[in-house]
Amino acid sequence: MLFKGLLATLVTSSLICNQASALTLRKTQQRGSETWISLKVQLDQAKLDALFVVDDSGSMGSYQQKLADASAVLGDYLSGYSDVNAAVITTSAATPAGSYYPGTKGGDGKFVGPVVNSSDANFAATLAQNILVGTTGSATEQPLGVIPLALAPALLSTVNVGFLRADADLLIVILTDAEDQSSWTTQGLVDELKVIKGARGIYTLAGLTDGSKDCPREDGAPGTAPLKILDFVKATGGSTFSMCAEMQQSFTEALPELTTTNLLGEVYVPSLPNEVVDVATMTVKVGETELPRGDINAGWVFDSATNKILLGKDVNYGKERYLTVDYRLVPQK
Repeated sequence: MLFKGLLATLVTSSLICNQASALTLRKTQQRGSETWISLKVQLDQAKLDALFVVDDSGSMGSYQQKLADASAVLGDYLSGYSDVNAAVITTSAATPAGSYYPGTKGGDGKFVGPVVNSSDANFAATLAQNILVGTTGSATEQPLGVIPLALAPALLSTVNVGFLRADADLLIVILTDAEDQSSWTTQGLVDELKVIKGARGIYTLAGLTDGSKDCPREDGAPGTAPLKILDFVKATGGSTFSMCAEMQQSFTEALPELTTTNLLGEVYVPSLPNEVVDVATMTVKVGETELPRGDINAGWVFDSATNKILLGKDVNYGKERYLTVDYRLVPQK
């Protein structure tokens, strides 16, 4: 039961809505002769769109299978978000479109299989099946170049419809044993993704080969890692894992820490007739961490004119999904 254990002899519960339709549980309590209100506010941050970019060239069969086998691990990892969309594209892109091997799935940024949502009981199994894109694709891999194709309005309004959401974070997972051979620059792609996602979080993860004897690149380049892809991952604060190591372990260790980017901005603070908020008693917490009062950047301030808490733009929400507020009411003078 929410807020279990609070000292109260009389508890009145209700639901209210804050900005962005965030759900708030309110409990009014009598603590002795004092009236207190406790709020539990759902942060506007429970959605994630995960795009898997899988190399479908001839050398990738065993690597695809290893990633598919790790899909259960991925499902557990993504469970911090209550609403996850996942889709798969290949690294094949050609001019004219589709000018690679017959039977190739997807290509040119088109999804392989359906968009799968975490509400589906077969989420992990369907994602694993989609990851097995085959090995008849182009040997001119373009893992970076296909990303803006997949997220362009031309495909999002047709074959890729239903994937990208304005209020969701974006996770990009790349799996390839080759360097990117598209015309996109790292900075150009990063800038494009920022335009597409705005204030939402962007996370990246790449499974690569390092060009060593035991983990060779497809083109046979000795001792050479895919520097362009590494530059992209670095520019987006992401991480990499080795496709040649035990996949589930290396994949799990490399998974980026998905954090909450709260877009609420403010929280309405209700009172009662003839009573006002005693701001001096107010605490605002993310999980067990109390946010500093009066800090407009990393904490909060209270606007008495609107009865709203204004949250700082740099508040660290970690993986928390709720913000709690506790305060006393005093008679209006």
